[in-house]
Amino acid sequence: MKELFFVIYLSVISVFIPLMANAQTDFFWQNPKPQGNTLYSTKFVNTNIGWTAGDNGTIMKTNDGGKTWITQKSGSEATLNSVYFIDQNIGWAVGANTILKTTNGGDTWESLTTNAPTAISSVYFFNASTGFFSGWGQIFKTIDGGNTLTMVATGTTVNFSNMLSIFFFNSKFGWSVGTNGKVLNTTDGGNTWNSQVSNTTNRLNTVYFSDSINGYAFGDSGTRLITNNGGVTWSSSKVMNNHINSVSFFNSNIGWAVTESNSDSTTIYRTTNGGTSWSSYWSGSDRALTSINFTDAYKGCVVGHGGTILWTTNAGTTWDAASSGMTTPLISVHFINNLQGWAVGEQGGIARTIDGGITWTAGKIPKSSWLNGVYFVNKDTGVVAAGFGTNQIYKTNDGGNTWNNAVTPKTDYFLNSIHFGSKYVGWSVGFNGIILKTGNLGETWIEQKSGTTNDLYSVYFYKPKTTGIKVSSNDTTGYAVGANGTILRTRNGGVNWVSQVSGTTSTLNSVFFVDSINGWCSGQGGLILKTNNGGISWIKQNSNIYNSIFGMQFINLNVGYAVCDYGKILKTTNGGDTWNLLSSGTANRLYSVYFSDANTGYIVGKYGTILKTTNGGVSFSKEFKLHESTYIIYPNPAHNKISISYKGEINKETIVSIFNIQGKQIMTKRYINQNLIEIDVNMFSKGIYLIKMQNESGIESKKIVIQ
Repeated sequence: MKELFFVIYLSVISVFIPLMANAQTDFFWQNPKPQGNTLYSTKFVNTNIGWTAGDNGTIMKTNDGGKTWITQKSGSEATLNSVYFIDQNIGWAVGANTILKTTNGGDTWESLTTNAPTAISSVYFFNASTGFFSGWGQIFKTIDGGNTLTMVATGTTVNFSNMLSIFFFNSKFGWSVGTNGKVLNTTDGGNTWNSQVSNTTNRLNTVYFSDSINGYAFGDSGTRLITNNGGVTWSSSKVMNNHINSVSFFNSNIGWAVTESNSDSTTIYRTTNGGTSWSSYWSGSDRALTSINFTDAYKGCVVGHGGTILWTTNAGTTWDAASSGMTTPLISVHFINNLQGWAVGEQGGIARTIDGGITWTAGKIPKSSWLNGVYFVNKDTGVVAAGFGTNQIYKTNDGGNTWNNAVTPKTDYFLNSIHFGSKYVGWSVGFNGIILKTGNLGETWIEQKSGTTNDLYSVYFYKPKTTGIKVSSNDTTGYAVGANGTILRTRNGGVNWVSQVSGTTSTLNSVFFVDSINGWCSGQGGLILKTNNGGISWIKQNSNIYNSIFGMQFINLNVGYAVCDYGKILKTTNGGDTWNLLSSGTANRLYSVYFSDANTGYIVGKYGTILKTTNGGVSFSKEFKLHESTYIIYPNPAHNKISISYKGEINKETIVSIFNIQGKQIMTKRYINQNLIEIDVNMFSKGIYLIKMQNESGIESKKIVIQ
C-alpha cells in the first residue's frame, strides 16, 4: 500500500510542478486603464476614501472620491465578490474560499485561513472583531476579525441558496438575501437566523433597512420587495425592468440603484421618497454595473464589468469615468515592429498604437460588426477579416485611417482568420470551410476549394526561405484548422487542400508553424497538438489545463505562448514538451497573442483587454532560489500542524505562502523575527501542497502531504 501511494504521489507532483512555475509574471495593462478586470463591490468610509474589488484578486483604492485609483497587491488570484471597511485602515475582501484582511488601508493584505468550505459572496462587520460572511448554503460569524469562523446558519434554514448580501440596521437586527428568493433574519446579533417568506423565487441581490421594521430587497427581473414589519411579511412590486444588482441609501428617503439589461447596457436609478418612485439616469457606460456606494446625498461611485468605474458629485445626474480606454472585446492583434500595431474586435472596433502601446487610438470600421483577424504587411497597408456585416474583408492603405471594401461576397461569408505568406499573397478562412486567397495585397480575393464544410478558425502559411531563387506564390505551405478536429494542409498555395488526421474531434482554434515541418495547433479543452513532420502525424501535448485555447505563437522551435479562457497564459521553453501556467493578472478571456520579438509581446481579449510584456513574461519580482536548503518542514506527511524551522540566524521577516495542487494560493502570511513557525493545517483538505518560504536571502519551496 505504501508503494502504491508513492507512485501516485510522484505522478501528481509531475503535473503539479509546471503549474506552480512563475506564479507572478510581467504582463501589465495597456487597455483599459487603470485595469480591465470586472469589479463586483465598492465600499467608501467617507466622501474621499474607498475601495473596490473584483476578478483575479483585484483590489484598488481611491483617495479622491473615485476620480483616480491605485491598484493594491492582494496576493490572491481569487474572484473577490465583496469588500468592506470599518474605517480608513481595517477592511476585508472575500471571494472563492478566500478571506483577505488589511489593517493598514490595503497597503498589505493578509490571507486568513478559514474553515469556510464554500465560496463567500458577502462580508459585513460591526467593528474590528465582530463580522459575518455569507455564501453558498451558509452564514459564518467571527468575533476575532476573521481568524476563526463559527457557522450560524446552514441546512434547511438556508436551503442551498447562495446568500449574496448581508445588511445590519444595528448590532441586533440584520438580514441576508440570496438566490431562490431566500430571505433570512436575525434579532440577536447574528447568533441565530430564521427564514422569512419572500413570495418570490427570483434571485435577490441586495437588501437595505432604514430602521428595524422598514426595508427593501432588490433582485433579478426588476424584483423589489417591501416590508414594514421587519420582514414578517413582504410585498412585491416592480418599478424597474432589468436586474437590480446593487442599491445604496444615504438615508431612509434618498437612494440609488444600478440595473443590468440583457444587452449589457445599464441604467442608474434614484429615489427621493424611500423607493416609492424612481428616476432613471444614463451612466454613459455600455458595461454592466455591479455595485454602487454613496457617502452623502451627492457623491457616489459605481463599478462594473471590464474595470468600469464611474463617479458623480451631483447626486447621479451626470457621471464621469475614472476608467478609460476601449471596452470592445478584442479578438486579434498584429504588430509590424515593437512600436506599431493594431487590434480588432467586436462591434467593428479597431485600436492602433504607434508607440508600443503607451497610447492606443480607438475607432471603428464603418458598416462592420465582428472583426476576427487583422494583418498588416507594412505601416500603411493592412487587411481585416470580418464576420457578419455588409462586407467580410476590409483593406487600408493609410495605416487604418480609412478602410475600403475588398470583398463583395456572393454568399454570407463569416471569416475568422487572415494571414499573409508574403507581401502580396494572403489567405482568409471562415465558416462552412470557406477559404479565400489574394495575390495582389488584398485588392481582390478568389475562393478556393477546401474540401470540407467544417468551420475553419485559423490559417497560417509558412514560406520557405531561399537564397537568390524567386519562389512562386504557389510554392507556399499552409495550414488551416477548425471544427471537429479539422486540419487541412496545402503545399501549392491552396490549389489543393488535403485533410490530415488530427486524432481529435475537438474544435481547433489556432495553428502556428516555425518552419515547413514543425508546427502546433490548439483549441477546445486545453488541447495542444504538435507535428515535426509537416502534419503527417500529430502528437498531443500536455497543457495541464482544461480551458479552451484561442491563440498561440512560437518565437522559435522552443519558445511559445498560448492564450486561453479565464485569463490563462501558457508558455513553453522546450517546444511544448512542458507548458508553464503564467499569471496574466486578469480573468478575462484572452483571444490572441503576438510577439514582435523574443521579449516584447501583446495579448488581447474580452472587455478591450490589452496586456504587454517586455521580458518574455518572466517573473517581474526579482526572486531567486536559495542555493541550499535552509528550511526544514515537519512532520511530512502532516495531520494537524506543521512546523517550519530556519537553520540560519534570526530572520527579520519570512513570508510563507501555501498553494494547493491546482496552483491556487490559499494562504500567505508574514512572520517577524521567528526561526520556528507553526501553522495549523487541520482545516486544509487532504492532499499535496507546495509551501514557499521567502526571506531577504531568497526563496525556497517544499512539497508536503496533508493526511
